[in-house]
Amino acid sequence: MHRILPFILVVFLAIYTSSVAYAQRTQGICGFPLLSDSLAEAGWKNTLARFPGISEAVTAWNIEKGTEPLRLGVQELFWTFNFERSNFDTVRAELIASGSSSHVWVALSEMSNGRIRVSDVSAIIQVLEQKTPRASKDSTKGILSLVRQYFGNPPNINSQFVKGAGDGRTHVLIYDIKDGAKPGGLFVKGYFHRVDVDPTSTSSLYSNRRDLLYIDSYPGIMGFDGKRDIDNSMDVLSHEFQHLVHWNYDPSEIKFFNEGLSEYAQLVTGYGLRDPSRYYRNTNVALLDWSDNLADYERAGLWTYYTSVQFGDQFIRALTQNPKSGLAGFDAAAAQSGLSITVERVAEDFFIANAINDRSIHPAYGYPGTPMGSTVGWYRDYLGANGSGSRTNLQPFGVDYLRFRLVDSIRVSFLSSSEDLRIKALQKTDQGMRVLDVRSPGIHTATFRGSLVSEFVLVVYSGKTSGPMSYSVSSFGTGRKSGVFEYAHDDGKTFTNPNTMLRNNDTVFVVFPGIRGARVDSVRMWFETQGDASLMIRDANPTYDISLQPMSGLGQRPRFSGNPVSFAVTDTSRLGTGVDLRQYDIGGYPDFVVQVIYGPGAPHPLLRRDIMQSSVMSYLSLNDQASMGRVMFRSTGDFYLRAYLSPSDIVERDPLLLPERFALYQNYPNPFNQRTSILYEILDESAVRLAVYDLLGREVALLVDEVQLPYVYEVTFNPDGLSSGIYLYRLNAGSFTSTKKMVYLK
Repeated sequence: MHRILPFILVVFLAIYTSSVAYAQRTQGICGFPLLSDSLAEAGWKNTLARFPGISEAVTAWNIEKGTEPLRLGVQELFWTFNFERSNFDTVRAELIASGSSSHVWVALSEMSNGRIRVSDVSAIIQVLEQKTPRASKDSTKGILSLVRQYFGNPPNINSQFVKGAGDGRTHVLIYDIKDGAKPGGLFVKGYFHRVDVDPTSTSSLYSNRRDLLYIDSYPGIMGFDGKRDIDNSMDVLSHEFQHLVHWNYDPSEIKFFNEGLSEYAQLVTGYGLRDPSRYYRNTNVALLDWSDNLADYERAGLWTYYTSVQFGDQFIRALTQNPKSGLAGFDAAAAQSGLSITVERVAEDFFIANAINDRSIHPAYGYPGTPMGSTVGWYRDYLGANGSGSRTNLQPFGVDYLRFRLVDSIRVSFLSSSEDLRIKALQKTDQGMRVLDVRSPGIHTATFRGSLVSEFVLVVYSGKTSGPMSYSVSSFGTGRKSGVFEYAHDDGKTFTNPNTMLRNNDTVFVVFPGIRGARVDSVRMWFETQGDASLMIRDANPTYDISLQPMSGLGQRPRFSGNPVSFAVTDTSRLGTGVDLRQYDIGGYPDFVVQVIYGPGAPHPLLRRDIMQSSVMSYLSLNDQASMGRVMFRSTGDFYLRAYLSPSDIVERDPLLLPERFALYQNYPNPFNQRTSILYEILDESAVRLAVYDLLGREVALLVDEVQLPYVYEVTFNPDGLSSGIYLYRLNAGSFTSTKKMVYLK
């Protein structure tokens, strides 16, 4: 028996102004990528083994009922896939509503148990046929019309699988999709099954032989908590309809492009995109791969959104309708749209755009930022210029982001196992941002002196479609000792009232991801009321799970000795309360927690909150919760509590970048007309000689002649006084010798 979905119970606890509320989030996914032909065939064999004769019974029932005209109130027996048991079930459903382009069927069981009402079906028909939310491309049109306009037409098959010969309507079946879903886990929100429209797909015996979408009623429309949310399921209609449309043109499209287009169909019809925070937490993932997790949907939707912004909806329509699949389909759609692009080049700009993301359109990349304002996760994050690191498994079109802040000057060296490693540097100053190429292997330098803004970001990605690669990076330079970095989770614009239920010894925890090379100098807070409190900085527990009660140790070892620092709140202006921590020499890496303990005494100072954040980093611990003991809660918003960091003299370093071989690389640029750079690696301490020769073997320049330690070296060759032509350069290091050719053009 196949088990399709990993259902994980994740409990999110939220605290409100006057009461404690427990929220169990159940995330919906599409069942289409799960339903491969091999799985469907195995499911059919399971069905016949468990229910001999079921096929003949269903066929006989449908033949009898098929004599009735298709009108409201008519009933039919549908084949549905059981994801939990990996077999086919039968669902008896009634035609509840019809429009000019759709029929909506509802399982009789869901009508009788009250999960689906006629008013729900009316709302679905209205969205399908008449209007969509104001955020859609055209709110005066329904989902079916908009998806046809932006993507294409459905196959419209008849009972003999003839395209264009059907009844001209898309059928929607609402029933309880059997997927083993539990509160707080994943569930199949809907699916399109190609067997209904494709006579070559495994077997036609269990086909419903029509353009058909399957929509979940429980917990899709009626939640596990008994609350009805019909609007929560509207996006799945556009998502699954795009799959139906896409099959009509390209039945073999890879999951990444197909699911990305369906995610984008939700945006077109006014239902938005998923917050890409899961993808951003781990960007080292093969861009085009698919593992059926939520991060895959986020990545695919974000990619398609980006390509629509860059190349327009004409390209999106061409990608949907081109019969070629995967990379070949992407290239063909680009050519059809008159675009000179490849996935490789678009991926580069996509990675850069995600690093730039500031919710505004960047002139060079035309990317308006992510829908929810999430930001990429940093593989390495430094305050200052000194650091190093390595990666042994950078995935095909995977990407790492490395950031250096408060930098005056920096020198970065790269080594790589592959020539396909690609590196871009984003140098941010008062004058804006420049995007620069960095060679691998190579050495890159940047300076920021005189600029108030000094941020250096490296975008490191794999430029090939197969196999992981490795690289090492090392940097050194000077940090801005006089600079201070303000570390905030709030947006500085929105705020709401504090949690009035907090009392003596109740605690606020705010988590800050660690920044290498940083020291915590101070903390500032915005309180609404006056009073007394104390503060402690602790290590953050990397395995903390809020679902484990009672409190399981979010804040661990203290980062300075002694008791918490006491302070009085007398200034309730914005960030008017500060605590100076410089005397404690507190490191800002790894992740740390700022802990604010209320009291002693009354009145109690109350922190203001920002409730507009998509990724909340604030928690509460109540000291006295009746019948529950001390319990941790995730806050409904991030507190106005900011940490102020400065570069430290002590840098948390990874192993230094050292060569693994002797090597001489091709000069860059080549050909050249003024000067060129030559890069080489020395494995062991050696007598090194690097010289340039003409084609007659005469030495024309001696660049290096000394004993050198293991490292990556770069020298510049300036051919002053030499004529244009071809020259050779040779490296001798111990027993190692290598010669390469260069071209000088005046």
